[in-house]
Amino acid sequence: MMDQDLRFFLEESWEYSERVRLLNTVPTQQFIRLLLPKMLSRKKGVIINISSMAERVAMHFPAYCMQKVAVSRLSDVLVSSSSLSVRTSLHLLCIQQKKKGV
Repeated sequence: MMDQDLRFFLEESWEYSERVRLLNTVPTQQFIRLLLPKMLSRKKGVIINISSMAERVAMHFPAYCMQKVAVSRLSDVLVSSSSLSVRTSLHLLCIQQKKKGV
């Protein structure tokens, strides 16, 4: 008998995975691309990305988990950028919702 998580991964269609990606990462990237130039010119601003514990806890939806990791890593990369941390007071946070009972 195949492990349930592996079965979910193998049975997810490419179309489903792409829909999940388009819903969970593309809007975040585009929104940041629209806001960041204005914030950099003002040398201040706040961006808050909301992620999920799905990036840290194994779940049955691999496509969703991968996209939450992508949002979190994008936040990390932007925060670690020297131009953001040294020359501006721009703050970028990635908040993860805690799973109930954890």
